[in-house]
Parts: sequence; structure tokens; C-alpha cells
Amino acid sequence: MELAERVIKAIEKIENSDKPLHPFELFGIEHGYGWMGLTLPIIEEVRLYNKKNPDNMIKITQVKEKFGGLRIYLSSMPDYLQKMICKAEAESEHICEFCGARGKNIKINGWVWTLCGEHEKAKRKAKHDSELEDRLYKESLDIRNYGWITNNENLTGNED
Repeated sequence: MELAERVIKAIEKIENSDKPLHPFELFGIEHGYGWMGLTLPIIEEVRLYNKKNPDNMIKITQVKEKFGGLRIYLSSMPDYLQKMICKAEAESEHICEFCGARGKNIKINGWVWTLCGEHEKAKRKAKHDSELEDRLYKESLDIRNYGWITNNENLTGNED
């Protein structure tokens, strides 16, 4: 979904709500797919906590990328959830936000990202053109780096 569509939907939610809404309620998860493995276990743990503690529920207020790292904000949290969040935020600084491969913090055109080598090359070359960036990334991607094929398969999926 394009940014403009997301903003329009958020405005509609605000207009139709009788209470203030947090960014998470308006925009959901605001980071790339590469960090879903860090975020989803925490969201699931909040869900389980709320199920066990209906009188003391935790509200997820925001899940996003900031300065190249994952940020998760909750209304309140027990110590074990705080530790989970700290660990996920620290790990995000070594995981590509877009694909989940090993990455590093990189500053490009004033923005800090955590990217793998392939996403860094594509982002630098594309210069803010997201469609070109996506195409360049797919052209440069060597899927053998991500374990998607076995040693007995070639790139067409046929066995040697």
C-alpha cells in the first residue's frame, strides 16, 4: 500500500473513532519484512499476557524503524517483555530491515538504515526511486546466499 493510501486510511480511522488512537492502531507495523521475526514474537507475547491479565492489559502504541533500528513502544510492560524488546532492538542493528539477512548500520542520503550488502548497493544506486531500487536488488540478489536452494539444485530448481 502506498504511503498516501495509508495516510488516508489513518485519517478515516481518526475521524470515525470516539477516542484518541496510537500510531500502531493507525499504521500497524512500520518497518520492513526483514524484522518480522523480531517483532512478531513480542506481539504474540503481548497477546498472551493480555489474555491472562484482562484487567491489566498492555497496549502496543508503536512498532517502527528509527535511526536504523527497531523500536517497540508499549503502554506498560513486565520485566520479561522489556528484556525481549531490548534484545530485539539490539539484534535489529545487525539484520537487514528488508530481507532479514546479516546487515549493518549505514547512512545513505542522511538516513540511517540497517541493510545487507545487496540492499545497500540497490539503495545507493536507485537514489530514492523505490521501484528501481526493488528491481536492482532483485537483479543483484544471489539466492544461494540465503539458503533458498540446496547444493543439489541449480538456479532453475533442477537437480544436478
